[in-house]
Amino acid sequence: MNIYNFIYGSFYIDGEKNGDDGGLMGSAYVFLTLLIHLHLIFEIILDETGHELSIFPNYENLTYTARKSAYALHLVPYFVVVWSFYNRRRSDRLIEDYEEEYGEEGKGKIPRILLIMVAPAVVLFFYP
Repeated sequence: MNIYNFIYGSFYIDGEKNGDDGGLMGSAYVFLTLLIHLHLIFEIILDETGHELSIFPNYENLTYTARKSAYALHLVPYFVVVWSFYNRRRSDRLIEDYEEEYGEEGKGKIPRILLIMVAPAVVLFFYP
């Protein structure tokens, strides 16, 4: 099970326990994790080569609020792709695999999520 499927399974089960839509919760956290990992890769490439990569156009002439809104609108189609990737059939199969490998409670879930999601964010924060 790869790290993104692990994140999806963990938050799917947590969402279902809390009465939320597990598929939406799992997809949202997978999307957040992908954004963090892509941003880390882009920052490393920028630091090593001086070449800036981005999935967004440059909105320098807009105000801060308008820029945030424009970037949010660009993220919606990417999120829809991630959300549709984890369809009902794939989701059921992933949850079965997750429960088989980690149990319903997800043994060792917190340290793995911290390593997968939080550690790259901390590296980004302190990256020169």
